[in-house]
Amino acid sequence: MLVAINIILPIAIALLALPAAYLVNQLPEIRKFPGKLWLLGRLTLWLTLLVVVAQVFVESKGAEIAAIWRYGGVALLVALAFDSWTLIGVWRGWHLADEKIGEASDLRKRLLTEHHRTVRQRLDYAVGEQALINVVMRSQPAAVDKPGKEKAVFLNPVEVPQQRWSFFKFLPGRKPQNIAPAETILDTFEHEDIGGRLLILGAPGSGKTTTLLKLADALLERAKGTEQIPYIFELSAWREDQQSIADWLMAQLKFDYSIAPAVSKQWLTNGQLLPLLDGLDELEPKRQKLCVDRINEFVREMSGVPVVVCCREKEYEEVAVTLRALNGALCLQPLDDEQIQTYFEDMGRPDIWDAIQQEAALNALLKAPTDKNALDKEEAETPPLRIPLLLQILAVAYDASEQRITSKADLFNAYILQRLTLETRQWDRQKVSLKATEKGWAYPQPSQEPELLKTQKYLSWLAQQLKANDSTNNFLIEQMQPSWLETNLQKWQYRLIFGLIFGLIVGLIFGLIVGLRGGLIVGLIFGLTVGLENSITPVEDFEINFSRKAREKIIKSLWKNLIASLIFGLIGGLIIGLTVGLIGGLTIGLIGGLIGGLIEAFQVDFKTRNEPNQGIIASAKNLLFITVCSYPASILLFFLPRFLTGQEVDLPSSLIAGITFALISGLTYGGGFTVIAHVILRSLLHRQGHIPWNYAQFLRYTTERRLTQQIGGRFRFIHRELLDHFAAMDVDIQTQTQANTFKSSVSATKAID
Repeated sequence: MLVAINIILPIAIALLALPAAYLVNQLPEIRKFPGKLWLLGRLTLWLTLLVVVAQVFVESKGAEIAAIWRYGGVALLVALAFDSWTLIGVWRGWHLADEKIGEASDLRKRLLTEHHRTVRQRLDYAVGEQALINVVMRSQPAAVDKPGKEKAVFLNPVEVPQQRWSFFKFLPGRKPQNIAPAETILDTFEHEDIGGRLLILGAPGSGKTTTLLKLADALLERAKGTEQIPYIFELSAWREDQQSIADWLMAQLKFDYSIAPAVSKQWLTNGQLLPLLDGLDELEPKRQKLCVDRINEFVREMSGVPVVVCCREKEYEEVAVTLRALNGALCLQPLDDEQIQTYFEDMGRPDIWDAIQQEAALNALLKAPTDKNALDKEEAETPPLRIPLLLQILAVAYDASEQRITSKADLFNAYILQRLTLETRQWDRQKVSLKATEKGWAYPQPSQEPELLKTQKYLSWLAQQLKANDSTNNFLIEQMQPSWLETNLQKWQYRLIFGLIFGLIVGLIFGLIVGLRGGLIVGLIFGLTVGLENSITPVEDFEINFSRKAREKIIKSLWKNLIASLIFGLIGGLIIGLTVGLIGGLTIGLIGGLIGGLIEAFQVDFKTRNEPNQGIIASAKNLLFITVCSYPASILLFFLPRFLTGQEVDLPSSLIAGITFALISGLTYGGGFTVIAHVILRSLLHRQGHIPWNYAQFLRYTTERRLTQQIGGRFRFIHRELLDHFAAMDVDIQTQTQANTFKSSVSATKAID
């Protein structure tokens, strides 16, 4: 025996040295494979040590020494199998590189189409019901520490095809006169002095995001004939201070559309991804400084890649850190009297301009206040009615018969109340075009819609949660987390309910093993200790399909898992016996191969969110699918070992036991626990009065009221300023008397219909 080992092992190592030598020559060709020599060195070390272990094992006489060397050999075999598998994975990735390039090109086209649709929806919603406002921007080279003179740039609004009904389409008024711009935002972006690296500044509501959307629309239209990928990212989602902008961009594309980081990294490396970064000011000052540093690093590292950043002017100046890596800056200017008058005349509302001239309270909002306590500091710098957003809000909210508007807060309150009054809701249903009612209203009748105060309370709570959790103005129902529970009592309720439900499930599943009582105890311990800490993450990165490509992935996964199970079965055979090890390995390989193959085969490379709460709905579907598909493999776990070893086979017991592991697979891999946690959280928040039971229906209603905007499965307040206003509300102490300060009436536009 010893002689045989001494002869066979050196020959085996010599034979293995041939492919190793070949790999040494070929591995340098594999793109970006760090540690390749270290991996080959480890493989050689494991093989050498195996020879030594085998010899000592054969020569050893003591049982204890033999056992020690036996387990040492098992550890070396595990290490060898792991590193070999790593090498095989790299090798396969090398040969599939060309295929992935083709997939990346297809993903690019799909991303451009979907993102362009989103940009058009946002842009249409931003200007769709209002006359367009011509704005002036002034170049400010000093804002990015560049030499040059300031100059005015007159930017004409972009006409967007109407996709929604127009609130003012029934009103008289002259057609808006579009003045030919001296330069478009795209012209400025492409100017040789700017080179696609631009900073956009302005006051809150001045139109920074709208300008960015216009630029994105033009770039996306042009991208059809190029390799560029213009994409708007919201910097408020940048949460890890040490995370590079490149890594964050890849993570955002992964979250938004399930695009693999390897693909987005390729886009970045090739200079295809064109980041348009919005909302730098939404980070707290300390983090703004860090983010500015990261952006500067990113721009310098990604030589030649265009980058655009949007930020409020005041916040940018206060941070006192300059985006020196950018080449130019534009600042949106306040509207002058002529622009404001033209805007109201184009809308057919000259009465509002007359009121501004005649009413002292409204006229004061055109001027910078002399009393610093009259308005907040932000308003003192830019008069409210010289800001496009607030001018548009006034056009909807103004009614001469209502209480005077003396501040920005009054203006938002008037707008909210005007949009939520019963008469306005009824009038909207009568006036809108049939195209808007093809899918029906959120609530069939106005009487079924939420009360005014309740709507305000729901939106106020949502705005407060988005701000408290540093979330973007981009809400997904499935994103609600247990951390949104406010008091310790609420958190303990969540833990207890989750623990009870989890314990009941565990008790039912493992009732044959530990009994119902034991399962309940385990579930309670789990729910009370880790239930709250675990974030709710929907399982939606794969969808069910049986295409040829999916079937091939399932077969490949089965073979891969069977080969791996044979390797580990042989290793386990040294410890627990060859027969048992092989049978156990084959069984686990079949189950793991089937489940892993299904998940890998149905993994989506591009995901869109088309419906509210899509993530939880997908998790529920995947729970059922994974449970059903893993049931046959779970039966094999109990049936196959007994059958192969010649033991008596109890088919009914195998069928019942198979349900246990099928449910475990569904709950674990299919998102079952995610669905349970989400339902518990929604129930608690509804019981506490923070949200309605049918949250998606309510949010669709707020979109109809033009307080939020729905884009697919996402909702966002029509502007960050409105989000901040709702967050500052204290709805609980408001009374119906206060709510009726603005008496119920038809909208201001109906008054002159």
